[in-house]
Amino acid sequence: MLTPGGKRLNISMTNCGEVGWVSDDKGYRYQAEDPTSGRKWPNMPNAFKTLGQSAAQAARFEGFCPNACLINHYQAGQKLSAHQDKNEPDLSQPVVSVSLGMSATFLIHGNSRNNRAQKIQLHDGDVMVWGRSARLMYHGVETKQSQPHPTLGFHRFNVTLRQV
Repeated sequence: MLTPGGKRLNISMTNCGEVGWVSDDKGYRYQAEDPTSGRKWPNMPNAFKTLGQSAAQAARFEGFCPNACLINHYQAGQKLSAHQDKNEPDLSQPVVSVSLGMSATFLIHGNSRNNRAQKIQLHDGDVMVWGRSARLMYHGVETKQSQPHPTLGFHRFNVTLRQV
């Protein structure tokens, strides 16, 4: 995918669920079809939906029902620059993020991408839920000091569940 400014995104992405997140010269948005194939996104596996609901409920977000799942693939050295997740119409809903594969560093910049980042190490199987006052925080991911996964090596998959 390309950014609205024409730059290629640094990581690979795909989606499943009713709608998927896309980026191109028209901007960032959710849509029901894969822009490459023109086909609907694959159905979201029930296990993803159940995990998202359980994690959100544990974080005291009642009634979260994810219908969109963005799947990011990182390789060693790739990063996702500081950004906000603000394309969902109801920002009172949380984002549930599941880390699989190699470790990564989650960077929290707070209310400005120019702030010094707080760093959190994420490992295979870690689940993060953020919302409320943290929902629009600038955040990013880097993999320059990642530890390999025993099976996946230097590959990381991040599954983010959202209600759109």
